[in-house]
Amino acid sequence: MGWIDDYVSLASAMEAPEVAHRWVAVSIMATVLSRRVWVDLGFKHLYPNHYIVFVADSGHGKSEAQRWGYLNVLGPVVRETDCNQVLRDYI
Repeated sequence: MGWIDDYVSLASAMEAPEVAHRWVAVSIMATVLSRRVWVDLGFKHLYPNHYIVFVADSGHGKSEAQRWGYLNVLGPVVRETDCNQVLRDYI
């Protein structure tokens, strides 16, 4: 199991669907990695970009999954790193 699967297992007790937790995990990973990971093309660095949009009818747990992930997983990481940089990346 990888980090995303571990996260989904941890968050599975919530009512939000697994797919919401999986994409919250991807967005957390992207936020933490920021511009620290790239592919060297020789003439420039290629940074991964994620544009994640949660689309579902109301009441399907989108906000609940995001809130839980950001408060319980990303929050402690942000406190240990440069908060301003992470917030700039998130916004």
